[in-house]
Amino acid sequence: MGQKKKQVESNVLFELSRMMVPRDLLGFFDIAEVKELHKEWQIILWEKQEHIPTNLKGFSDVVLDGFCNPITILSHGFSTKPVYLVMKRRRWKRSGTDEHFSNEYVITEDSAKLTPDMAGFLKYRIEQHPVNISCVAFMFGLKPKTVHYWYKEEISDYRKDIAAGNWGEKKIQVIDKSSGEVTKEKPVPIAKAENFGSHMTIDEKQIGKKMYTIMTNAQSGKIALLAQTMKPEELKQVMEHYLSQVLEEVKSVSCDMSPSYKKLCKDIFPNTQLVIDKFHVIKHLLDALQQVRKQLKTQYINQETILVKADTDEQQTHWRYIELLSAAAIFFSKCKMNGRKMN
Repeated sequence: MGQKKKQVESNVLFELSRMMVPRDLLGFFDIAEVKELHKEWQIILWEKQEHIPTNLKGFSDVVLDGFCNPITILSHGFSTKPVYLVMKRRRWKRSGTDEHFSNEYVITEDSAKLTPDMAGFLKYRIEQHPVNISCVAFMFGLKPKTVHYWYKEEISDYRKDIAAGNWGEKKIQVIDKSSGEVTKEKPVPIAKAENFGSHMTIDEKQIGKKMYTIMTNAQSGKIALLAQTMKPEELKQVMEHYLSQVLEEVKSVSCDMSPSYKKLCKDIFPNTQLVIDKFHVIKHLLDALQQVRKQLKTQYINQETILVKADTDEQQTHWRYIELLSAAAIFFSKCKMNGRKMN
């Protein structure tokens, strides 16, 4: 049983390692071993025997003579440890000679990390699961900025959409009621009908200095709408123009106690049950409780101040009376002493 478990773990490690090795490199190298050391992982790559250097092709007396010094390149992280590709190129020579030959390969850390298999894997993880890029980067020991750059520039269709003119074409038109002219346009970065479902959530989100409205599928976690506005009439314009075919499918919408979102849901989603987010319900209850506590505390402090002031006035009168008695006693004693001396 233990041997079978080790075999399964070994197979899993080899499959993971295949994603970390560039596909072009696997055409020339075989994965010989996967090592877990104290502070790192190593994927040992042996050059395939059939790749004889060009200088030796056509000779019948070519023989292998060990390996060249290994080339080590940093790849992805795995299980919080860095992974290094250790490339071992074979060394060739003609029988009876001492001159050695080997193949040369050009590979950098960037090309070693963003392999086609890894790009597909990252794309699936980022787009099909409600996991942000920072979490995905942490899984592989990479910097979030690096993965974000890969996704934006290489993995996603961002550059293709910009070239085709499909990026940022969705906008909100702010129209002057008196003249009927478009005075301003607000961006709608996301409006995807395919991400809508029967249960949705709506909330505000601040990005930079701008406030956005974000709608998310409560079941899949996918963003269905992101618009730079919180006004019901502008959100209504967006949904009727870009998302009209899916509005009747929404059965419930979870939101806070915002009156604008409440009005929007009643106007746009005819078959929808409005669900107040429990976080905001509890927050309002705690705020109300805190307000009552502050009022009671203020009343108590005011009453205590009055009592202390009354006690202070009474004590001051008492001490003044004692001081007067003491002064009188001293005065009479001095008078007696002066009278004795005079006699």
